[in-house]
Amino acid sequence: MKKYTEAASIITHYNDKKAYDMYCKRLLSNKQILAYVMKACIPEFADIPLKDIPSYIEMSSIKNTAECEHIHDQQIEVTDESIPGAQIKYDIQFEAVLPFKQKKAGKGTSTEKRLRMIINLESQARDDPGYPLIKRALYYCGRLMAKQKHPKDGFQHSDYGSIKKVCSIWICIGHNNQKNDVINTYQIQETCETNIWPAKEDYDLITAVMVYPKKETVRYGKAIPYALEHMDENKQRLLELLKILFIKNLAVEDKKEQLQKGYGILMERELDKEVMNMCNFSDFIEQRGIEQGLLKGKAEGKTEGKVETTLLHVKKLMQRINVSAMDAMNILDVEEDIRPSILQALHHS
Repeated sequence: MKKYTEAASIITHYNDKKAYDMYCKRLLSNKQILAYVMKACIPEFADIPLKDIPSYIEMSSIKNTAECEHIHDQQIEVTDESIPGAQIKYDIQFEAVLPFKQKKAGKGTSTEKRLRMIINLESQARDDPGYPLIKRALYYCGRLMAKQKHPKDGFQHSDYGSIKKVCSIWICIGHNNQKNDVINTYQIQETCETNIWPAKEDYDLITAVMVYPKKETVRYGKAIPYALEHMDENKQRLLELLKILFIKNLAVEDKKEQLQKGYGILMERELDKEVMNMCNFSDFIEQRGIEQGLLKGKAEGKTEGKVETTLLHVKKLMQRINVSAMDAMNILDVEEDIRPSILQALHHS
């Protein structure tokens, strides 16, 4: 009997009050999708065949790694408490063996002795959360560097030569039009004031990558024309893949067909067990449309009109995905100053 792979099931079915957030994390944790991200954003993997990249992903908590579609759940929503009172959560964090280092080490070299890098992957609905997002990305890089000096799973004393390179990749779904199809990389660069000292591996330890796939419809503002024409094929393929996953309003079956035919991401396989029933995820697609309508309503002007427009969307979302008024307002990011009016209107309706 046919059973959908987990990637296909996530696309088809999902229902949670944090649906969008978990949808992104679960899809981005799929090893086939991760391969496209790593090939486009991390130079060390640019020349590695897509089909081989998943084998470089460290899966220490899973024995049969080749049979696993996703990285382990422990590598999703990873809590970092290395600094007391400054807890942060990474959407996805895992390690990968550096391919060129693996070749130098030789096939007989044990996994423990091969050099690795730490990869953090974040998905963001907005690129303007009230502060420069790149600063947060660089802060995450710093935390991932600092936490390596740890007696349990890092280095001790003054063994700084064991520091692993870190890379923080941010997928920004919502952004202004000037960032359409932009991929920016931020890293340490050496400036030789006198003699050249070629030891890049000693300082090339931090990389932050910001990825902005083009929004499906651009009507306002100025977009950067022909951005894709100036990119290599790896980056073009990643941007198009992200559009299919998160931006294009495609029917579920069309989306799965494009992923399988265009990107080789398997959507079904023959198994003897029935697919696990899950709540239909298409409700979230409707919710995204509601949120876009809410943003339009906010821009239309007066507080009274905004309350009426917001009330309409809150009611619709409550009916569509069966959540409370507070959950609906949280999902839609309703401003605090109009929430009492919304709740009062709902109470009298």
